[in-house]
This record gives sequence, C-alpha cells and structure tokens, in this order.
Amino acid sequence: MGPARRLLGLGLCLVLGARPPPGLASTMELCSGCGEGAVCFNSTHCTCPPGLRPLGPQAVFDSPTEACDDINECTEQPPPMCPGNRECHNTRGSYTCTCISGYREPPPGQGSDCLDVDECREAAAGRCRPHGFCVNRPGGFACACRPGYAKSSRDPLRLCTDDTPPPLPPELCPQGQEPCAVTETLARLYGELEGGLEPRRFLQALVAVLDGALGLAALGAAGDVVGRHREATALLAATEELVRRAAARLPETTVTVTSANGTELRLAVRRAPPRSPLRLQDPEVQLEVPGEVAADGDTGWALAALLSQRALGRVLEGAAGVRWEGWERLGPPGGRGRPTYRVLSPVASAFVARARPPRRGDVTLRFAHPPPDPRRGGRLLCAFWHPERQRWATDGCRLVATASGPPGSTCACDHLTSFAVLLAFYEPEDWGLDVVTKVGLSLSLLCLLLAIVTFLFCRALQGLRTTIHLHLCATLFVAYALFLLGIERTADRTACAVVAGLLHFSFLAAFCWMGLEGLHLYLLLVRVFAPSALRRWHLLLAGYGLPALVVAASAAAFPQGYGTERHCWLSLDRGFRWSFQAPVCVIIAVNAVIFVITIWKLVQKFSDVNPDMGHLRRMRVLTVTAVAQLCLLGTTWALGLLQLGPRSLPLSYLFSLLNCAQGLFILALHCLAHPQVRDAYRAWLCPGAKRYAEFSSSGSTFSSRVPRQESGM
Repeated sequence: MGPARRLLGLGLCLVLGARPPPGLASTMELCSGCGEGAVCFNSTHCTCPPGLRPLGPQAVFDSPTEACDDINECTEQPPPMCPGNRECHNTRGSYTCTCISGYREPPPGQGSDCLDVDECREAAAGRCRPHGFCVNRPGGFACACRPGYAKSSRDPLRLCTDDTPPPLPPELCPQGQEPCAVTETLARLYGELEGGLEPRRFLQALVAVLDGALGLAALGAAGDVVGRHREATALLAATEELVRRAAARLPETTVTVTSANGTELRLAVRRAPPRSPLRLQDPEVQLEVPGEVAADGDTGWALAALLSQRALGRVLEGAAGVRWEGWERLGPPGGRGRPTYRVLSPVASAFVARARPPRRGDVTLRFAHPPPDPRRGGRLLCAFWHPERQRWATDGCRLVATASGPPGSTCACDHLTSFAVLLAFYEPEDWGLDVVTKVGLSLSLLCLLLAIVTFLFCRALQGLRTTIHLHLCATLFVAYALFLLGIERTADRTACAVVAGLLHFSFLAAFCWMGLEGLHLYLLLVRVFAPSALRRWHLLLAGYGLPALVVAASAAAFPQGYGTERHCWLSLDRGFRWSFQAPVCVIIAVNAVIFVITIWKLVQKFSDVNPDMGHLRRMRVLTVTAVAQLCLLGTTWALGLLQLGPRSLPLSYLFSLLNCAQGLFILALHCLAHPQVRDAYRAWLCPGAKRYAEFSSSGSTFSSRVPRQESGM
C-alpha cells in the first residue's frame, strides 16, 4: 500500500474516531464557527479547550451559540499547590501563583519564594505613633503598644490609644456571680492576644472555650431558660467582638477553625475593600456577604465571619413564640391549636468588620436541613435571634426560591446576627385527650399496684409466667408514674434529660417483658412443652439488660437527644426517636405473629379436645383469651404508629384508651379471672370467712374445691 493510501486510511480513522457521541444531533454542515471560547472538535461539532467548560450538559456540541465558561482552578478541589508564600489567582483558561499580601517577588537570582515585605521600614512605621511602635511579622506587621495604651476598637488595624480592652458583658455570668469563670477565661485569652499570641491560635482557643465546660455545653444543660438565653446572647456578642479584633491582626487570608464537637469558625479577611462578595461555606451553611457590607469604610479592611454551632440550637430552645406576621394566615388545623415552631437547620452567626454595618445589600445564607415532616404542615421561615428581645423573629429576612437541589433553604436578610430556618406550625390541642390520658393512667397505676401485690403474695399464681407478669407490671408502673409526674417538667434541663432517660429505659424494659411473654407463650403452645430451658436469671438479664444497653448506647451517641423544648422525651433530631421505635416495632411485629399463632392453636385445641362445645361458648372463650393476650403482648401499641397528623385524633383517643387501660386489663383478666385469686381476696378482706394463712398457701386447696374452668388462658 502506497503512502497516499496510508494517509487516506489514517484520515478516515481520525474522522470516524471523532464522531459525536450517541444522542447528539447529526448534521452535514462543516464546522464553520463555534460559540464564545469554543473550538472545533471535528467537521460538525465544537468543544471547549482545556481550562474551560461548556455551559450546557454536553462536552461536545453542534450549536454555534453554545459558549464555554472559565474553570476557576483556584476553587476546585483539591486546589492547585502554590508554594513559597504564594496564592492562586484565576485567569481565563488557567491560573497563576502570585505572592500573597505582605510578600513580594524575589529579585533575580535569589530563588523563587516570595520575600516578606518589611512594612516597618517602608510605610507602616508612622502608623503606630505616638503611643506604639511597629513590629514586623511575616506577611504583615503589628503595633506594640506602650504601657497604659491598647489597640483601639475604633481602628482595629494598628493604632494604639488609651482605649480599654473589649468589654465583656456582665450577662455572661449568672446573676450575682460577676466575675465568673467565663469572663476570666475570655479576659485572659484577650490578654494573651495583646501580648503577641498568634491570632489563629487565639481563635482556636476561643472555639475550644465555646465547646468546653464554660461555653455552650454548660448553657445547654442550664435549667433556667431565661438565664440560659441571656448568657448565650452575651456569649455570642463577646465572641463576635473578640473574633473581630483577632481578625484585624491577620493578613489577607481565609481561616478555618473547627472543633471535635462540631463548632466551625470561618473567616475571610481582606486588606482592601473587596469588589466582589465574600463567600464562606461549611458542610451545612453557605454565607455570601456583599463587599460594601463586609468592608469598614473608615479603615478599608473587610471581614466576613461565619460561626456555626451544633449546640446553639439546643441552647436557644424554649424561647417565646416566633415573632411573625403570618400566624393568622397560616391558621390552626380544625380551628384549634397552639402556635409553635421547630428549628430545622443549624444556627449560624454571621458578622463583618463593623459591629453595625451599613445596609447596602442583603446577606445570603444557604442552609442544609432535612425536609419538614409533612404531618405537621406549617411554613418554613427564615428567622434570626433577636439579641434584645431574646427570641426568634423574621423582620428583614425572607425565604428565597431556589432551583431544585439538596434539601435546604436560602435566606436573604438585611442585617447580621444569628440565623436559622424554622418550621412554624400549629400543634393540635385537645383537652379531652389530655384528661382521658391522665385519668386512664391514674386508674392503670392503681390496678398495676394491685396486680403487683397479687403476683408477689398469691402462691396460687407462682411460676415462671407469673415472674414475667410481675416484672411487666412493675416496669409499666414505673413508666406510667414517670410519665404522669415528669413528662412536662421541662424547666430544669438536666432533670428533664434524666426523666427522659428513665422513661426510655422503663418503656423499653416493659416491651422486653412483653416480648418475653410472647416467647414463653410460643414455647408453651407451638413447641408443646414447658420452657424448662428458661431460668429466672435469663429473664432478668434479657428484661433489664437489653434496655440498659440500648439506653447507654443512645446516650453515648447523642446525649442531647434526651429532653425537648416541650416534653421530657426523646428528640426528633438525627433520628434519635428510632432508638425507641425500632426495638418496639420489632417486638410488636414478633408478638403479633405469636398472637395469630396462639389463636389458631386454641381453635384447634377446642375442636380436638371438646368438639361438643357450643359455637357461642367457644367464641366467648376465644374472645376472652384474645383480649387477655393482647394486653400482655402489647400489640395495641401499634396504633401509635398510625397517628399521622391532626386528622388522626379519633385514633389518638383509641390509642390512649387501650394502652392507658393496660393495667386494668392485666388485673381483671390475669388476676381476678382466677377463682383462686378471688377466694384469696375474700379471705384477705373477710378474715372470718377464710383464714389469712390460705392467702399464702399452695394452690392445691383451691383446686380441690373449685371446678376446672374451660378457658384459653
């Protein structure tokens, strides 16, 4: 084959190999022109050169209007490496590494690393006078103040005046305890900053204080709601001022400080008024501040700071209702309800170079948060923490519609403080349901107490199954008593968390004993032999050990999950309620299957043992047996999973009636239904009729007198 044929074959291969991908429109026109920034890919299609990306979804396109946009290599992950005191600057189609602020290019022959500018010898020496002197630092300089002088908050860049250190609000301390450990720690930290502590290390220490025993963790456990909000507001104000003063000592840079407990502080510092918005982003919050808002008009430096704290939302719980003008338009479902709210997003604090910046543009925040529960209904609100009123408000903030994307909301506000996304809704209220619940639980407590005494002292009921019934009644008694006395004791946060933990354990233990009842019943009816393998210590270990393990693991994983704003129960945050619902659902499902098998086996038993039993009598025995087992196996609790919003109010009544009367059912069907127990009660109440000794005697005396009952129990 000659050279011409080889060249022709190579050209055909190139053309065929560069044909557009499947799905692209085919055209016979030549590549006569491409959009802005695009180049020819082949005879019919265009593409973007390196450093640019197409605006559309296709890498190869045939539209002459499709343009290419620049790729900002400096913001890509991972960013380009710029060694030697350099930072990345984007250019169209590429990027360059230039010296950061405070450094200059080295002279020829002196290496490639940028050299520090000695501001004290060039232009900055006079700025520290007359009460300070200039100290050169890598990338900048600092003014060391003479004794009796300090850096001024009115000019946080360099000047030394007779200004005082930043005031620490007395509200940081509990009333009557000024000064306290928090103020002393913050004052010591600021003194170290004035003494030359590197600003980044100061910020790291400040974040550690916020996360430590003196910061938000301690406030979150405080019982006094008003005092907690007052101290949290003062701590936020002090933190903002301290961060602002530390940032004034930084060169032009971006700083990120994180802690193990989830607090994140991000700063963007500019030494000249920025021409474009300053943007900061953490995994859950994005902040965009206009340049004219971030800049200090007097000194020219600019700051944008974003402080996000996981504990802050919990600290600010319990505040008065949200100040919002749309409550009347929202309206309660069914005409009854109490206006309330729930914090959906993290709480983020944003601040700039000036404590009171000019209103020259909206600050935009994008929050990532789970979608609201559709059962609640309600409205999403962009809210801020009002430092004077110490409550959530919506003045000056609005929700911005965004394109589809990850769950979250975008807020635009014309001022700066602490922000969050709230779900405002009406919580249905029904005083009748509350009365039914409290009366039913009170009656059930009395019946459970009588049942416990009966199971303890009536020898006619002794046995392994009686042990299960006894501990089931005991755990239900403790759970119901805690529910009545402590479910609404939310004023003391620590006590509320303890009550929630005890309720978690008590109800889990009750369901474990219900599960053991189902297991015992399965061994009796399905395996058709006495469960001799089960010992009393086996039951105690399973009935109390498993709930203790679940509660311990839950408390270790998310200790803030115990106690909410309105009830001393499990929080809905981070799916914490499933630490209770998951094991309960498993036990209910298993016991429901055992219940069906029990009824089926009993029907077979009646047909085989006594085929002449009348149909009506057989149905009566089966009904009594079914009700007796339902109250022990806990399957009626499944109704709680079907309550889906305000329209399920009748179901809520049924759920409360059945489960609040569980103690009554146990006493009636598993104590009073036994003739031996009734005779024992008569002997105890009427000593003349029978001797009291028979109450604790064996059941053989009763069984010799009382005819055998045909019962499924």
